[in-house]
Amino acid sequence: MRSITDLEAIIGPSRVPPPPVNWTLFEEGTGLVFPDDYKDWASRYSTLEFDEFLLVGHPGTSETPQEYVQSWADVLENMRRWGERFDQIELVDDRDVPRPAPPFPVYPAPQGLFPWGNTSNGDYCCWLTDPDPGKWTIVITTLHRWWHYPGTFTDVLVGLLNGHVRCPTFGPEGLVGATVEEAGWIRES
Repeated sequence: MRSITDLEAIIGPSRVPPPPVNWTLFEEGTGLVFPDDYKDWASRYSTLEFDEFLLVGHPGTSETPQEYVQSWADVLENMRRWGERFDQIELVDDRDVPRPAPPFPVYPAPQGLFPWGNTSNGDYCCWLTDPDPGKWTIVITTLHRWWHYPGTFTDVLVGLLNGHVRCPTFGPEGLVGATVEEAGWIRES
């Protein structure tokens, strides 16, 4: 399992103080207990953007947990409608080989998808939640195609940045050598 230290080794330390997050309020408001690696990330970084492509949202940018969830309402509704409309999704592996699979549940359903980021191509980056936050995994979807990664938030970010993880919708290079922008600060990696 990767840590925030591994991410920091690739993108450097934050140059912008992150907005504070009242995790007790946030978790009570969403009904979810968030993974420690995400909480660690949110305590060190603000919203991040990689290559003007992947935007990783920060929960402290919203006044309330409800406002944060509302900011993702369209994404959640699109995923929910997709799951209701089709009895199967196209789940792709790291080599982009598809197979049919049942749709994932969507928040606020138990163990539903909850978004943490999006791409300029319209991909949604989500957690597949679990009552145990240490078991949350990653799902990235275009709605037409779905990719499930069995690691954590920091595992997937570090892996995409160092080339050890390949998400088919991110292209063959992933985010290797990505430009990183944090709340207006830009750094070439």
